[in-house]
Amino acid sequence: MTTRRKMLTEEMKQAIRHSAARLFAEKGYPSVTMREIAKEAGCSHTAIYLYFKNKEDLLQQIAMPPLAEMEGRMLE
Repeated sequence: MTTRRKMLTEEMKQAIRHSAARLFAEKGYPSVTMREIAKEAGCSHTAIYLYFKNKEDLLQQIAMPPLAEMEGRMLE
């Protein structure tokens, strides 16, 4: 994969994570569909599955970095 393609892939993943986090906070996790997240992020409802296995995987990828950071601060 070229550097530009990697950059675009990471940008799309970030857009999806950002859109999902906003929608989860606004509507609640159970009420949000992958189709809504894809639309908000600007990708197709099928392309989102190239980046994330399912909604649970997406939630884990959103939640884990802040939790790991908090754990690190607690261990200091």
